[in-house]
Amino acid sequence: LGGDGKSFRRERARNARAIIAEIYSPPRVTASARRLPKYGLEPGLELDITVDDESGQPWDFSVKSQRDKAEALIDSQLPVLLSGSPMCTAFSAIQAINNMPGKRDPEIVAREQAAGRLHLAWCCQMYRRQVARGAYFLHEHPAGATSWTEPCVMAVLRLTGVRRVRADQCMHGQESDAGNPIRKPTGFMSDSPQLLEALNRRWCGRKGLCSRPGGCVHQPCLGKVARRAAIFSDAMCEIILSGFSAQMKADRIMRDNE
Repeated sequence: LGGDGKSFRRERARNARAIIAEIYSPPRVTASARRLPKYGLEPGLELDITVDDESGQPWDFSVKSQRDKAEALIDSQLPVLLSGSPMCTAFSAIQAINNMPGKRDPEIVAREQAAGRLHLAWCCQMYRRQVARGAYFLHEHPAGATSWTEPCVMAVLRLTGVRRVRADQCMHGQESDAGNPIRKPTGFMSDSPQLLEALNRRWCGRKGLCSRPGGCVHQPCLGKVARRAAIFSDAMCEIILSGFSAQMKADRIMRDNE
């Protein structure tokens, strides 16, 4: 009584069409889907610590109630593609050197690693649910991260149709403020063959020169440069949209110009 029926129907229709959702990531791929409607991929949920929920609280997945609420939202929206980039600090090769005995407090290191495993395991649980209902997921972590050997990730890789590829982000438009390419080898895991095919591009230059159009020498991926490289470039986001649009067409869920 007194409600706006038209607004409710519009919101319900928008949720029913939502195709892409992101967890552990500020709006990147979803923002690109909104900016590039030509791919026909309706953006959906954007669940990250940098995004507030309906009560104004950030999505903090270290809190079980927040994880439960996110699961309920994903179950209600049923995105066709769920993209995840859980925190990788606890699994990075550089962090492993810093965590060597005598350099940092072992108790702090243990807490950080436990937190990293909690987030990674929950993310993998969400991927398994996507696969179980015949939908798709995309997982991203640095290629050299120790997370790839974690039991939860290995379990997802054993699922039928799931593969992992390695891509150099310089081939997908990643560059420094000065315009120099940032290589940053990155691992992608998915059950979408078309999406993995689009992302599977490696640098093949010599003597540090990038093989991207325009060449240039790779910028060392350290400090501020590494933090910048943690954010997908616009070109990378568009490649993800293009690859998944091709998957939707291969599955005959979508047609050209639809």
